[in-house]
Amino acid sequence: MRLWSAYNERLVAEHRRRPFPIVRFDDAPGRLEEAVEAVSLHLGLAGAPAGFFDATLVRQVEPDAPVPRSCRRQWEYLVDHAI
Repeated sequence: MRLWSAYNERLVAEHRRRPFPIVRFDDAPGRLEEAVEAVSLHLGLAGAPAGFFDATLVRQVEPDAPVPRSCRRQWEYLVDHAI
């Protein structure tokens, strides 16, 4: 969790400095594909590649597990600013 927190602390700081699209990769597959499509178009790309999401790669065991208190502030920021 310390590694996650260190990485996302920097991500949040950079987002506050100069906002950019944030994608939640734990979102439902259809919603994830929509977000990736939106980011692709935002970057001037043709769109998300077909088959971008592969459900066989998902390894999250407890998707609704509570976020540790030490990470909650960053998590809430990321969720609030995700497209």
